[in-house]
Amino acid sequence: MGRVSGAFGVRGWLKVRSDCEPAEQLLKYSPWQMNTGTGWRSHVVVEGKVHGPGLVAKLADIDDSDLRSQLANANVLIAQHAANEAHAEQAAAVKVKRDEYEALSAQIGDLDKKRADLLANADMPVEGLDFGDDGVTLNGVPWDMASGEEGFDACIDIAFALNPDAQFLLSKHGGKELDEENLARVGEKAAARGLRLIVERPGTHDENVIEICDGYVRGEEPEAEQGDAA
Repeated sequence: MGRVSGAFGVRGWLKVRSDCEPAEQLLKYSPWQMNTGTGWRSHVVVEGKVHGPGLVAKLADIDDSDLRSQLANANVLIAQHAANEAHAEQAAAVKVKRDEYEALSAQIGDLDKKRADLLANADMPVEGLDFGDDGVTLNGVPWDMASGEEGFDACIDIAFALNPDAQFLLSKHGGKELDEENLARVGEKAAARGLRLIVERPGTHDENVIEICDGYVRGEEPEAEQGDAA
């Protein structure tokens, strides 16, 4: 709409270049929204007139020469134009963020597709084994939520797939989750793959067990030293 080109006289007037047609049309709008580069401020037009090729105007609260010099080269807009400009700036910023969002979403989509393709072509050692947002899943549920029987069976298959020449498989916690029938079943499954299954679980009632107490095999505890015996 216009631009301040400098101070005019010593009584608080400013020289203004108007972009309106005719130039004095700018004087009909008040207040003016003025931007000196540090933000928009509103100023009421007290007086104004045509002067040469431009305008001169007196604004409220702009009597000090320092203040007038600060407004030199300030852009002048009427309120609606200032609001439109602010909206345009915000819309441009939103578009930048939206473009960034769409670009990142496209990258995520590409990664998801690559992941899906890799999983689809992977030779899984266990039927139903997958990877999702919840981590490792078994038969569609998170691994930690799978039953003890399913988890134990999957572990045997995974261990055999990782090392077909392995001879022993140690389970430190699985024994607590299996009853006698399922424990015998997974033992047979491990044996069918050439694995000797060693399962840790509490109790002393099993046959052919190695009973460990206080860190020592039962019956092979070190003899107490004389000082300890005393």
